[in-house]
Amino acid sequence: HRYAESFSKAETYYLYASRLAPGMGNPYNQLAVVSQLKDPNLSCVALYWYCRSLLATHDSFETSTSNLERLFDMNRTYLEEHARSVAPPIFSQTTKKMSSDMLRAEKAAATKACLAHFVDFHHDLFKESMQDQNTNK
Repeated sequence: HRYAESFSKAETYYLYASRLAPGMGNPYNQLAVVSQLKDPNLSCVALYWYCRSLLATHDSFETSTSNLERLFDMNRTYLEEHARSVAPPIFSQTTKKMSSDMLRAEKAAATKACLAHFVDFHHDLFKESMQDQNTNK
């Protein structure tokens, strides 16, 4: 495995690299890759780092575009597999009867769904932006 399961060490060094060359996109791309490997449930963190990579002032890292598209595809697949049209569970009075573990799991699922929809919203913005760039060429 690329980072030998030492995600925090890789993350630390890529953060150092980003501080040494804040205008370069490569360290931000690598931070996105590490964040995806570290916790696939937090795709919004990877989204942030990929965007930083593409918006780098001196040298954006163009591979981030295809990485970002893969992230969006994986997120869409997740949403389709987990009933995208269904809203996250609403915490009702029945939650008082639930065990704390069940309540925690329900809240985690609602958070995951919210973040997945947040990333999906940015997918739509990204697609629109790419279409605008292609028509302006």
